[in-house]
Amino acid sequence: MIHVQTLEERSPFSRLLTFVLAFFFGVWGVHRFYTGRILTGLLWFFTGGLLGFGWFFDLIVIAIGRFKDGQGRIVGEPVYSSRPMIAAQPMRRETEKDEWGSAKEFDFGEVDRDPLLDKFAELEKQEMGR
Repeated sequence: MIHVQTLEERSPFSRLLTFVLAFFFGVWGVHRFYTGRILTGLLWFFTGGLLGFGWFFDLIVIAIGRFKDGQGRIVGEPVYSSRPMIAAQPMRRETEKDEWGSAKEFDFGEVDRDPLLDKFAELEKQEMGR
């Protein structure tokens, strides 16, 4: 079964809009106010984007997609993964009573076992035998 999950929680704020605001009005911290970073927005406003160094740094961080909003979430669209999630599951054993009342065990093996794991184990045994 394939599970689709987000790789990390993303902010609802637009990365493109954040970049445009930072490019044109970043010295005054407008992009920080937009993303909910009010205190650092005030710092940018009163110091001119930390004398331009903070503004330039923010442009780079936004461009590479690592800028975070006021709640610590990455600004931008969510990234989804559709890779199958392989979870280790214990072997199930079920018991059933036979016609004499004794318990019979049935081994269903591992659920969702990757066939490549069996092939690798077989190849390792061959290598060890050499």
